[in-house]
Amino acid sequence: MGVKRLLKGIRANLGDCELCILTPKFHPSHPAFELEDGVKILRYNSCLLRYPSRLFPDAFNLIVHMFYGLVFMGRYIKQISPDFVLINFLLPSAFPASYHLNRHNIPALLFLAGNDIHNANWLIKRANSYVFKHVKGIITASDFVRKTIQTAYAKNGLNIEVVPYGLDLAEYRCGPKPSRQQIKILCVQRLVKIKGTEYLIKALAQLASEGVSNFVVDIVGDGEERDDLERLAEILGVKTKVSFHGNIENDRVKAFYEDSDLFVLPTLTEPFGIVLLEAMATNNIIIASRCGAIPEIITHERTGILCEPGNVHELSSTLRSVLTNIQQFKPLAANAQRDVAKYDQALIAKRIVDRMLSMA
Repeated sequence: MGVKRLLKGIRANLGDCELCILTPKFHPSHPAFELEDGVKILRYNSCLLRYPSRLFPDAFNLIVHMFYGLVFMGRYIKQISPDFVLINFLLPSAFPASYHLNRHNIPALLFLAGNDIHNANWLIKRANSYVFKHVKGIITASDFVRKTIQTAYAKNGLNIEVVPYGLDLAEYRCGPKPSRQQIKILCVQRLVKIKGTEYLIKALAQLASEGVSNFVVDIVGDGEERDDLERLAEILGVKTKVSFHGNIENDRVKAFYEDSDLFVLPTLTEPFGIVLLEAMATNNIIIASRCGAIPEIITHERTGILCEPGNVHELSSTLRSVLTNIQQFKPLAANAQRDVAKYDQALIAKRIVDRMLSMA
């Protein structure tokens, strides 16, 4: 969805241009070529050698996909013959892309989310250093990611500009929420250890043990921790309060945002957090961890409430305050809904296009 939003914004700003996506073909069933909404999608082969990837370290899998990119990406770049390239994400495609683009003197801008800059494998770090050296500029979604790159690669001279993710706000229209006895809490994130969902469940159990039970919780997302989290909810006695929905279509996710009162993001790290923008746009009271780029998006006690990551007691106390006096916190949701206007996709896309044009 993020790539689609970005392409839509680029087309709106550039007008008559040809847009192509070059992406790995992760499964033999994926077509080599597609045309979707006027955008050409080309897939280079990255599945000739099938192996049980879960049995190998992530670094090995990334290096394999880099190798495929080096072998197969060049002819596609030559076929497309682009005037300018926006490389979306660092791993695994940025290194082979920048290598082939550099050979043909094609300028490129690297757009980094930040999820993929922490790999400590020496070969991957060497590949990343090559990328940083050969792209004309770098855009990161947050100042947190910018500082992380500069710290990890000791390159204070890197040409880095912070441009956050955007949201098509026309798709997210939501007025005041109705008053109800059972307050609806929403959490949208991958169910992996680093996202801290277990701390939310433990905080809910603490509330229930204190007699605070005027809530139901929807958890949207999937991951390797899901079974453990469902067992934890059962063990702690909040199974009937918490519903796990797995991965669902984007339109259904929007419906959850619109129907919830309170959005909680208990993550232990976050390079940006577009889910926060979605919660802001849909008039939700927000409770989130004070980590990563979240304080760049949420201002404590003005557009949401920030808690220390992994602190069950603080999260539980904050939830109790909101659940027992929700009207007091509704101005935070109204402030957030006003603030999210600066993340409108049209504004963000224009900044990216202006950056591209200045380098082309």
